[in-house]
Amino acid sequence: MRNSWSLLITIMTLIYGEIYAQSLVLVYDANGNRLRKEYLSPKPDTPKIIRTQTQLVSNYTSRHEWYRNDTALIGANSNIYPVNERGRFYAVALGDYGCKSAPSNVINVGQYIFLGNGNWSSNSNWEYEIAPPLLLPSGDEIIIDHISNGESILNGTIRIQKGAKLTVRPGKKLTVNGGVIIE
Repeated sequence: MRNSWSLLITIMTLIYGEIYAQSLVLVYDANGNRLRKEYLSPKPDTPKIIRTQTQLVSNYTSRHEWYRNDTALIGANSNIYPVNERGRFYAVALGDYGCKSAPSNVINVGQYIFLGNGNWSSNSNWEYEIAPPLLLPSGDEIIIDHISNGESILNGTIRIQKGAKLTVRPGKKLTVNGGVIIE
């Protein structure tokens, strides 16, 4: 004797040439009384985010939840988030009926990592293709972690404010043709 049973219904819809599938589960008790109705929706794909000079952009174009330092950002639901503060950012894509994706990749705003070889001022040598400012504000960090047998070459002067960090990873080389001013 069963205590309850369920019925799975899959609804296929054709909208503008795209097929959308949605599943509905109806749960009944042993007497045939419906206990609940649940919509099942496919989990959204995990978004991939990139950073530009002023914003974070997700490749998933529907609704999002953005997070900064593992705290949800209230009202941040677009696939574009303006960057105006430092922190560790990621996004979760929101599907129909509350389905959530796995968290996206993490972007550390305020951290600049030199991954290339050669000229410091070439954006292509930096993670996210964004070179750091030559006046590094408190809380920001530059990490030199270039390719094997490479080096980072700074032609000019950088000012590192109190609370900012410049890290040269073991085995990496930073050549400064100018100066480093630590405040």
